[in-house]
Amino acid sequence: MRLSHRTTMVAGGLVWGGAILLVSPVPTRARPITDRAFLQMMSSACTWFHHMVAGIFVGMVDRVVDRAVAGLLFAVFYNTFSGSPRHP
Repeated sequence: MRLSHRTTMVAGGLVWGGAILLVSPVPTRARPITDRAFLQMMSSACTWFHHMVAGIFVGMVDRVVDRAVAGLLFAVFYNTFSGSPRHP
């Protein structure tokens, strides 16, 4: 079984970008400790990420591109080392 490069890129980018977009705008009152820890982790991992509206979108775009590239590399390495034929 081979992985699609495009699908793996889109899935990786949307999952991580969506997580940032959902968690970042409002540190929920139900889980303030967990959300703040996530935001602090993201601000240390992504230098452009700040807890402001512009910073949230810049951080989201940065993480979407980063995870898309990581998904592409994962798919390429998986397809290379899995031993699956190119065309079934």
